[in-house]
Amino acid sequence: MKRLLFLFAFLIAGLCAFAQAPDMIIQKNGGKIRCRILDQDSATIYYSLGEQKTLYSIKKADVEEYYISSKVPAAKDNYNKKPDAGPSSSGSLPSLAYANTDEQFILSITTGLANPIGDFAKKDAQDSTSGLAQLGYLLQGGLTIKVSHFMGVGVSYKFQGHPFDADALNEQLMQNLRQQVGNVPANVGFSTTAGSWIMAGPFASLFFTFPVSQSKNLSFDIDAGVGFLNVTNPEVTYSLQQNGISLLTFDQQKAKTWSVGYNMSFGLRYRFAEQIAFHCNLNVLTTKPYFKAIQASSTSPLPGIANQHYVTDYTQKILTVSLQVGLSFLIF
Repeated sequence: MKRLLFLFAFLIAGLCAFAQAPDMIIQKNGGKIRCRILDQDSATIYYSLGEQKTLYSIKKADVEEYYISSKVPAAKDNYNKKPDAGPSSSGSLPSLAYANTDEQFILSITTGLANPIGDFAKKDAQDSTSGLAQLGYLLQGGLTIKVSHFMGVGVSYKFQGHPFDADALNEQLMQNLRQQVGNVPANVGFSTTAGSWIMAGPFASLFFTFPVSQSKNLSFDIDAGVGFLNVTNPEVTYSLQQNGISLLTFDQQKAKTWSVGYNMSFGLRYRFAEQIAFHCNLNVLTTKPYFKAIQASSTSPLPGIANQHYVTDYTQKILTVSLQVGLSFLIF
C-alpha cells in the first residue's frame, strides 16, 4: 500500500507541474498551435510562441476554435510584429517546438470495480481450482508516450484486490458436516476469517486511439499489455465451534508469488478541457500464479486428535473483467 500511495503522490506532483497550461489555437485544417494569445479583433488573433518577443497573427476565418488560459495576456505592443510568420490557410506551421499537432504524453489515474470470472469466482471449496473470490476493486496509474497520431507505448502500475468469500466456505463446510454426521445441533457451526486476493505490479503496453466520427474530443482507445504481478493468496482460518468454544481449527497461511499477467482494455476518452479528459474502459486481466510450499495446519484441544501440519503447492487461474473510470491529463 505504501508503494501505491507513493505512485499517486508522484502522479499528483506531475499534474501540478502542468497546471498552468498555455493557450491553444486549433485551425480548420486540424493544425494546433500552442501559444500565448495576446489580443484579438473581429478578424484576427494575435499571439506569441514561447518566450520570444515576436508577434504572430492568424485570420479567424482559418481558425476552428481557440482556448485562452486564465493568465492576464501581455500587451501585444511589446512584441515585434511578424505577419508572415504565422500559419497560412494551407496549414503550414512555424517550425518551433511549441507548435505541435498532437499530445505527446497521456498521464492517467484510474479506479474501478473488478468482477472475478471462471475458476477464480467458483465457490466449491472441494474443488481445488476454486478461488472463492468476490467483487473487488482496482487502482491504476499510467503514462503513455504517443509515437504517432494513432499509436503509443505505455507503462503503468496496477493494484487489484478481491475479498475471499468466507460465507460461501462456511456453507460448504456445514454441508460436508451434515453429510458425515447427519443432524447437526444448532449450537455447532463454523467460523471463518480470511484475507483478500491481492495483485499488484508493473505493466508495459501498446496503446491505440481512434477518433469517433467527426468529434475532436471523443476517441475510442485500445490498450494491450503484459506485466508482472505479485499475487497474494489469502490467509484462511476456520474453526468448528460448539457454544463458541473451538473444537477444531484449520489455518492456511498466505503466500506470495510472481506471475506473468496479460491485460486488454477497450474504452472511450472524452476531452472536456484543453488538457483533461474523462475515460471509461472495459478491462480484462488474466494470470495464472503458481504458489509453492503453502503452509497449513490443524489443531484441536480435544484428546485423541493430533495436531497436523501440511505443505502443498497450488495453481490458481485468475480471470477478471472490470469497469474502469478515471482522468487523463494530456501533455503537449
